Amino acid sequence: MTAPVPPGAARLLTVCVASVGGLLFGYGIGVIAGVLRLVADIFTLSSWQQGAVVSAALLGAALTALTSGRLADRFGRRPVIGAAAAVYALGTAASAAASGSTTLLIGRFLVGLALGAVSFAVPLYISEISPPARRGALVTLNQLMITIGLLLSYVVAYLLEPAGAWRWMLALGLLPACVLLVGMCLVPESPDWLHARGDTARAASAARRLSPPDPVAAPRRRPPPGPPPAPRPQPSPGPSPPPPRASGRPARWPVPAGSHWDWRSPSWSI
Repeated sequence: MTAPVPPGAARLLTVCVASVGGLLFGYGIGVIAGVLRLVADIFTLSSWQQGAVVSAALLGAALTALTSGRLADRFGRRPVIGAAAAVYALGTAASAAASGSTTLLIGRFLVGLALGAVSFAVPLYISEISPPARRGALVTLNQLMITIGLLLSYVVAYLLEPAGAWRWMLALGLLPACVLLVGMCLVPESPDWLHARGDTARAASAARRLSPPDPVAAPRRRPPPGPPPAPRPQPSPGPSPPPPRASGRPARWPVPAGSHWDWRSPSWSI
């Protein structure tokens, strides 16, 4: 007998899988800082070529950032993220196996195309599968993964730079790319996107996968109908209170218009 899945665990696991796209973004942007000095000496790159190697990924990201919204609306959030992971893996493999500056430029450009799509589709997907009360916290997980990816790229460059292993610096980006590609094949599509497309059956199925019912909680049962409760006896009215006694003192309330309270004497003055 399998253990029951806690409520919200499926959604949190899906968000964690999608947030690997943020790790890809951070690692893909930061790893070139450790690779550039090594490949500049090996391929004898000029200053212009070094700038082109760095900006190739940024150029590709800018191009897909303009079109990833239309692609996500037409094909869905999950296919776009999965395709971006595949393109990232292809560009990373080409960059790691580069034998010259041209192959390195092409590989970095492909990585940039993937980064532009991931930077838009991942937070969109997370926001659509998150409940409103926790949407901000779960979307912030993508930003945290970007920072972790940047930090990880610098740590890897620091460890591998003495050995001159720039190919391994780039090739390690294949691991999160494969995790994201396989993971997006297992998680459900955004229920909001499916509902907007008119596919209510798949939208309901995706929502159930993200929030499975709790098998431990028993359904509430209504109590069996019984006789109506007897009316409560009304208390009998008591004797009316005596009228207030007349006093010879002048009345202090209501306060006369234009009067003020003198704190030095217990009386109103005009």
